Amino acid sequence: MLKKVIVFLLCPALCFGDDLILKDGRRIAWKSVTDEGDTYSVEMKDGKKLTLKKSEVERLAVGSEEPARPLTGATFTMDPKRAVTVDLLPKAKTESTSGAWKTVGRVLTNTGENSARVTVSFDFDMPEEYDLILQVERGGGTGGFDVGIVSGDSTGAFHFDAFSAASSFFGMMSGQFGPKQDGQVFRTGKSRTVKVSVRKDAVLVQLDGKDYWKSRVDWKAVTLLGDIPTPERRKLFLVAAGGSWKVLALSLVSVK
Repeated sequence: MLKKVIVFLLCPALCFGDDLILKDGRRIAWKSVTDEGDTYSVEMKDGKKLTLKKSEVERLAVGSEEPARPLTGATFTMDPKRAVTVDLLPKAKTESTSGAWKTVGRVLTNTGENSARVTVSFDFDMPEEYDLILQVERGGGTGGFDVGIVSGDSTGAFHFDAFSAASSFFGMMSGQFGPKQDGQVFRTGKSRTVKVSVRKDAVLVQLDGKDYWKSRVDWKAVTLLGDIPTPERRKLFLVAAGGSWKVLALSLVSVK
């Protein structure tokens, strides 16, 4: 019965958008996908729902088959009954930053005295798929703030307020910046909540609960910008790229 329902709801071979691509090459257009362990619960764009075994799914495609595409409005959530949350702030390895990053009470701070990028890593091995949730505040200046994007052995970064707070983007993908979002994200004294969702084929970024940036990602083509100090393998990292910063909260959610 399930196979019949899937056949009825499949897109034509050339349709684009947010799709689940099955191992037999067919596509299912979706509005939201919930990870339920061994299965995906899929809500179709017409409101209908179905359940797919993960063994049936080849990959998740976000946007078109181009390397990158702006937001399309779809979401990808985790089953809250299976989700595990880890508080990462206590795991910051500030001793390796020569005082540029410090923990003051429950707040991770960057002094802003550094002229080059300064990386702080965390004593935690990153899973392949996860949601990273940060509360970040600019202390001063117009420098940037980079969030490490780690999936397996691939490492990149999302660059907030790059080029003197002019734009934000994911770098690097196939040696190029991802699609840019123009405008300043962080302003002095005002904290914002950032959610970075990392999946096997996509990265989604939200600001204060609203979609901000999303792209399909080929992890084999992901590299870091050359002036970011190489982080530890499979470790989360944050980078102060000028100015001063406060990280008020930092947690990671993954499915057990």
